[in-house]
Amino acid sequence: MKIFITLMLLIVAVGSKAQSRLGSTEEAIRKDFSNQTFQSKVSKYGERIIYFEDEKAGKMMYYIDDSTKTCDFCVIYPISDPALNGLVENFNKNYVIINSKTWKMYKNGVTSVALITLNVDTEGKSYFAFMFDK
Repeated sequence: MKIFITLMLLIVAVGSKAQSRLGSTEEAIRKDFSNQTFQSKVSKYGERIIYFEDEKAGKMMYYIDDSTKTCDFCVIYPISDPALNGLVENFNKNYVIINSKTWKMYKNGVTSVALITLNVDTEGKSYFAFMFDK
């Protein structure tokens, strides 16, 4: 029972942190996570990335487009398998399931559509990518 309660609390914590910030400004993202210490770097494509690591959720990365000054791509590396499974469960309940590794997220009705994909990087770590559906 303790394991179940711990897992449910982890799912709630991760689910609340792991929300897409597509279209948000860097200032808004930093405000939403004001208790976190952000770092920044430049992607191989020249985009600015701001990121932080949350001890309960994992690593959150936000790619900021230079021309619009808004986030156009998000990446979340869940901290553990239970966190990953909790996110999949959350996405299955709240978004349109395209397949076992892809969801469509609708915001503001149908005016803003994003894709969420579950991927594996070159080191074998699972991550979720959020991007606008064009």
